[in-house]
Amino acid sequence: SSGINAEWPLRPGSSTVELSFPIGPLFLNESGKHVFTCLASNQHRGVEYSKIREIEGIVGYPAQWVNGTWPVVETAKGESAVLACQFSGIPKPVVSWKRNGVSLPIVDDKGNSNHVLQKDGALLVASAANSDHTMFTCVGTNGFNSAPKDIQLIVASGVMSVAAASGLGIGIILLICFILLIMILLYRYQRRKKKVDVAVSHNGNGIDSVYANSKAAELLKEEEETKRLAEEQRRREEEKKREEVERRRREEEEAERIRREAEEAERLRQEEEERLRLEAEKEKLRLEAEAKARRDEEEKDMLEAEILARREAEAAEAERLRLEEEEKARRRRS
Repeated sequence: SSGINAEWPLRPGSSTVELSFPIGPLFLNESGKHVFTCLASNQHRGVEYSKIREIEGIVGYPAQWVNGTWPVVETAKGESAVLACQFSGIPKPVVSWKRNGVSLPIVDDKGNSNHVLQKDGALLVASAANSDHTMFTCVGTNGFNSAPKDIQLIVASGVMSVAAASGLGIGIILLICFILLIMILLYRYQRRKKKVDVAVSHNGNGIDSVYANSKAAELLKEEEETKRLAEEQRRREEEKKREEVERRRREEEEAERIRREAEEAERLRQEEEERLRLEAEKEKLRLEAEAKARRDEEEKDMLEAEILARREAEAAEAERLRLEEEEKARRRRS
């Protein structure tokens, strides 16, 4: 493990001392829990005093989202979806999931739950249901903080595939149905026209013309009715197609709105993190300045004490020499 040795001189008679690291931030090669030992000692009247204190601390940094799924994920009902979410931090963050703000019951890779937590922290939705059409939140937690990240899951209706493929498939089906209907109507029209031609030819051979004309009129009436029904069917199919296009447009607008809201929330979160980082940097600079000022003050006090002690020693030495000279002069006179 790493260790740091440092000494701080104490003024004579001091009973307390405030220690700070003048070398700046403290970096350790190993993360996790560490025990720091603080040793303070001084001398007073020839007696040395010392005090040892051990402090337990955690070395690391908070959990932070680093990589994962785009804020909006789309899938079809009954299909699977993977919501990726990765965090960095020391100790390694533990990933948990919520749905609509409520903790989500999940199992590991061997479980049978519809929501499975992968080894890398991703959430596997095995079979998307209507209840999964909502906001999911992955949370990275370590000994420092809990960092949330929102991901919107959009579950499309089971009768359509995702996005543009659904509209294309429905359009093709409607086109095939319309072509088949036209072919049936043309077939029925040819058959009825043939019957009218036969009835008219029989009329030339002596069959009552009134009967032939009434039969032809009846067939024409049926043909008109068939055309009317076909036209109504076509209008209904077009109306369904328009409704389907409108519904898909509303879903796309809703997905876009959710995506924009998620991006705005992410932007605000990043701005808040940047603000907190700047405030922490300011506080760090302030503390360093205060620590430097205290050290300068202590050094000044020590220098003044040394100068005073040197002057007192010089004065004592001068007094001793003066007394010796007086003693020598007294002896010479005697």
